[in-house]
Amino acid sequence: MTEQTRPKRAALYLRVSTERQETENQKPALVRLAQTRGYEVVDVVDETMSATRERPALQRLMAAAHAGKLDVVVLWPSTGLADPWSTTSPRSSS
Repeated sequence: MTEQTRPKRAALYLRVSTERQETENQKPALVRLAQTRGYEVVDVVDETMSATRERPALQRLMAAAHAGKLDVVVLWPSTGLADPWSTTSPRSSS
């Protein structure tokens, strides 16, 4: 399979900012979005932290992407990262 014919390798980044919140409601929508786009989900990362800039799981995903192990990181808009970068929301009805 050539690079042009293989599906893009995607990681799902699930994140909430408090321990009282859960990420499980994010996963089904992100899986559907990845499937709709034809992505192959190769990693799912669940990160529960307070509102902080230290995000070790995100740093690991970014390192994997820079190393060529991932093509796409799919994330929920409320992670505080998606808004400036996203063009498609998993919550959109389109």
